[in-house]
Parts: sequence; structure tokens; C-alpha cells
Amino acid sequence: MAVGFGYYHLFKQHSYFYRLANLMNDLPIALPHTVAGLALLLAFGRKTMGFLGSTGLAFTLTAVVLAMFFVSYPLAARALAAAVDRMEKELIEVARTLGDTPVEAYFKVALPTMGEALFAGFILAFSRSISEFAAVIMFGGNLPARTQVLASYVFTKVEEGELGMAVTASAFCILLSLVVVSLLWLGKVGKQRA
Repeated sequence: MAVGFGYYHLFKQHSYFYRLANLMNDLPIALPHTVAGLALLLAFGRKTMGFLGSTGLAFTLTAVVLAMFFVSYPLAARALAAAVDRMEKELIEVARTLGDTPVEAYFKVALPTMGEALFAGFILAFSRSISEFAAVIMFGGNLPARTQVLASYVFTKVEEGELGMAVTASAFCILLSLVVVSLLWLGKVGKQRA
């Protein structure tokens, strides 16, 4: 979806659809995540999606993924939009004069020049996703071995008084975060050397 937003950011900035998408990108950043989780619960829960099951999409693995996507997608979209803003627009104009449609120019010319932004957007969104707590608990629940994520697992273990397990899970989370940040750093170092 961030790729689609990048396309609209490049070619359709003055359209109503782009303005609406841009507003929707900013909303999860400004919204408290408990409110976002409640909104997702109301939108995809039993009353609206009851035909999918007794709880709709709520309290399922799909709910966890949707909640994580909702809070992390804006970071990926913003990274891609920033890359579009830095890109040399003359490249797109040349592709257009050579007969490429806007879609062809975007996929053949623009996206290949934004590899670092795509990677950075993925890393930012992934790292934000694994740290999400409130929206996931509100919409996905905290069902052990079903919808429990690392952040809610640590919280549950602290509540249960199992500090050792909470510390172990936290140490794993710290290592995972270091790996994610290292990947981002290595990507920057690799680009500077090239």
C-alpha cells in the first residue's frame, strides 16, 4: 500500500483521493492507540463482521495483523513519500516523453531509485509493529498462543509475577530491535560505500 501511496504522492497530489489518503496516513500517528484499537474493534467486530465468526475479525490472528498494520503503515508511507520528494523529477518526465504511462514510469523509473526508502519504510513499519501493545490488545486480544504478541506477553508475565520470563522476553526483544536497527544501519553504510 505504501507503494500505491508513493504513486499518488508523485502524480496525484492535488486529487481528492490523495488528500483523503494523506489524512488517513496521519490519523494513526496522532490517535492514541487504545482508541485505534477500539475503532478497529467496532469496525470489524461482532456487529459488523459477525458473519465471519462469533467475534467477527476481533480476537483473531487477522486482528493482530490489522492492528499492527494500522499503526505502522504511516511510517512506511512517509518514508516513501520523502523519497519521492527527493527524487529527480526529470527522470519521470523523460520516461513520460518516451511514451511511458504514469504507472509504467513509476514502476520502471521511480521505484528502482527508491530502494533505500522502501527498505527503511519496511524496517520502520516492522519495528513499530513488534512494539505495538494497545491496539493489538484492544482488537486482537491477548490470548496466549493465539493472539499474544511480544509486548503483551511481557506485560502479562509482569502482571503474573513471573519477572524472570518477562526479563527473558524483554532481552529477546532488545536483541531483535538491535538486529532491526543494525539492518537499517548496514543499509546506509552499504549505500555510502557504493
